[in-house]
Amino acid sequence: MENEFIKNGKTSVFHKKAVKICTYSSKFGGRNNAMKQAILDYFRKEIGLTVQQFKICPEFENFSKIANGVTYEMQKSSRVSDFKEISYYVKKTYIEDKLIGPTGHKYRVDEHSFKNCFANSLQSYEKALLSQSTLNLLHKHPTIPLIAHFHDGNILPIPIDRGYPIIEDFNKFVFLIGEYLGLKTPQTIQVNKIY
Repeated sequence: MENEFIKNGKTSVFHKKAVKICTYSSKFGGRNNAMKQAILDYFRKEIGLTVQQFKICPEFENFSKIANGVTYEMQKSSRVSDFKEISYYVKKTYIEDKLIGPTGHKYRVDEHSFKNCFANSLQSYEKALLSQSTLNLLHKHPTIPLIAHFHDGNILPIPIDRGYPIIEDFNKFVFLIGEYLGLKTPQTIQVNKIY
C-alpha cells in the first residue's frame, strides 16, 4: 500500500498517522464517510477536544483536507479494491445460502445480512478465502483439527513435526483462491506466534 502512495506522489501523506487509522477503517468495510470520520476522530482525540469544540477549531479545515485526501487514496488502492471484490464474490456466489466460516461464524447471505455483516469485508474475506482454504487443507491433511477462533486471530492446532508443511499448504491454498478471484494483492496468511 505504501508503494501505491509513493507512485501517486503522496509519500508524505502516507507517513501521517491518519493513514494507519484509515487502513484499519478500510479493512472493516468503511466507505468514504466511515474512513474520513475515523481519521477526524483520531485528530480530535489527539488534541483533546470535544466533538463540538473540534468542529469550530481553527485547524478543522486542514484536518478535513488531510482526511479527504487519505480517504481518496485509500479508496482507489488495490487492497481496498480486493476487499470489495471478495465481498462481491461472496454475495454473487452465496446469496440466500447459509455459510459457516472456519472460525464458527454463521451467516445467511441475503440483502439484509450482506449490508450488516458482509459489508465488513473481513467477514467476506473469511468466507471466500479462509473457509475454502480450510476445506482444501483438511482434504490434504485429514487428521488435523479445524481452525479455532481466538479473539482477533485463528489457532491452527497441528502436530509440531508437521507444522511448517501444513502452514505452507494453507498459504498456498489462500494464494491460489486469491489468484482465482483475480485479486490485485497476493493473499497470504500471517503466522504471528507458534505455541
